[in-house]
Amino acid sequence: MNPVLGIEDVEWRNTPVKMTLRNGTVLTGDLKVIEGDSLVLGEVKTGSSFNTAVIDCPPKLHLDDIDRLSIPRKSTFMKNIGWGLAPVGIGLMIGLAGGNDSSGMFRMTAGQKAFCLGILIGGPIIFLGGSLGVLRGIDTDIPWHDRSLSERRAILSAVGNGKYQSRNTIRLLPFTGFSSVPYWGNILVFGARFRLHMSPRSGLELVYGRSAWKTCHSNDSDNRWKTSYLMANIFISTSWRQTVNPFLGWGIGRITSTTENQTNDWKYTSHDLGLNFYGGIELRITPSFSLEGRAVNTWDPGDGHHRSAQLSLIFGSNS
Repeated sequence: MNPVLGIEDVEWRNTPVKMTLRNGTVLTGDLKVIEGDSLVLGEVKTGSSFNTAVIDCPPKLHLDDIDRLSIPRKSTFMKNIGWGLAPVGIGLMIGLAGGNDSSGMFRMTAGQKAFCLGILIGGPIIFLGGSLGVLRGIDTDIPWHDRSLSERRAILSAVGNGKYQSRNTIRLLPFTGFSSVPYWGNILVFGARFRLHMSPRSGLELVYGRSAWKTCHSNDSDNRWKTSYLMANIFISTSWRQTVNPFLGWGIGRITSTTENQTNDWKYTSHDLGLNFYGGIELRITPSFSLEGRAVNTWDPGDGHHRSAQLSLIFGSNS
């Protein structure tokens, strides 16, 4: 028994936890002791990640004083970027070894080829690796509000023993909206997303969407056009328990565009690797149903920017 704190010491795995108290103070430290309705942290720091101060005497905290609890994670962004530099170097060497072109319709210097191959080979790896590194650094929020004392003690015990596992929720998001597409103007888009929460407020999205046909009439032809998207995205939200929840995301995937000439029975289809960036707000209606609005900018290197506004229904647990 600790005579000063009045709490019995328990063997923990020194699991770091981050908590926001009801007075707004943010504490980070190793979970050391828990008994009854109180806990003790070791190696306690207060403040943000960029401005911390060490507290010499770990405080005894009442569980009701804790407003938000999470497990801090460390980003691997720089490490993943480093791994992506090797393919860039390979592309540069291949391009330089090819030398300057002396013939052909598209002539490139060795430097131009090195730059293009470096971006082509290493760019997607750096983009995906850096994105996953950011995702890995998002803190894992722990359910805390509306939990009984026994549930809170069980949660803290699992965290302290290193056995806490965040629930991986899967949600379905059918959507529709309008997109502004180069050369074709505004066009209806629709599709669905499958969202996997790797933590309560971050995870992966697999998106399939397509546009309606858009027809362009002229004096000598009758062309129509459509496009489809198959994207893998990463999303991050600011909180997972607020009624209004802002979020942002980005990703990479395939963009397929089809142009048909109905007069001459002619058809052309292109496939491009594109980037996807978006942001929006989720409005939680019930514990298993939400509405979402988002603005999306999908960049197609062969066609330009596809900017759209979309509205989604979200089916799946948001608690």
